[in-house]
Amino acid sequence: MKAAQGDAQILPGTALRLWHSFLTKFLHGYRYGGTPTVPEFKEDQRCDPFAVDVNCLGNVVREKFTHGDSILEFPPRRNVEFLEELIADMTQDDPTKRPRMSEVVSRFAEIRKSLSWWKLRSRVSNKRIPLIFHRLYSPFHWIKQLSYIIRRIPAIPDYTRATLSLSTGYLISSWLIFLA
Repeated sequence: MKAAQGDAQILPGTALRLWHSFLTKFLHGYRYGGTPTVPEFKEDQRCDPFAVDVNCLGNVVREKFTHGDSILEFPPRRNVEFLEELIADMTQDDPTKRPRMSEVVSRFAEIRKSLSWWKLRSRVSNKRIPLIFHRLYSPFHWIKQLSYIIRRIPAIPDYTRATLSLSTGYLISSWLIFLA
């Protein structure tokens, strides 16, 4: 078998064959990384990357807080059910029905403002731990929260862009404050 000019002769079972196979797959656009849960990735066509980002963020929040993830061993959490509706909208199969990220941030801010001070200071705990232990640990949590109330420390600090120095490059959103 004679190789064409500029082509290497590929012999089956050699390292060159394996390298050629890798390069062929890589150059022809096989997906490496990403998440298989995004509906747009099931078909091999172009999609809106911003809608994909909204879906991925919704999946992360759902796996980290509301439903948990058995593979990464994130247990589902108590007292975060107020996020369910927003997460359901963020993870819709149809990307045109998903909210834009600016809508997600504004809706989260509205949800946060609608929560009572009691809910904002409530203990977020592992749902896999029996409720009795959740109740037993609650007095320690509320003693700490009472000290915060006496010192007038808010449950969630209300940072605004006006109070941040944008020249330093730091942008703190309410998502990061809540997830911390």
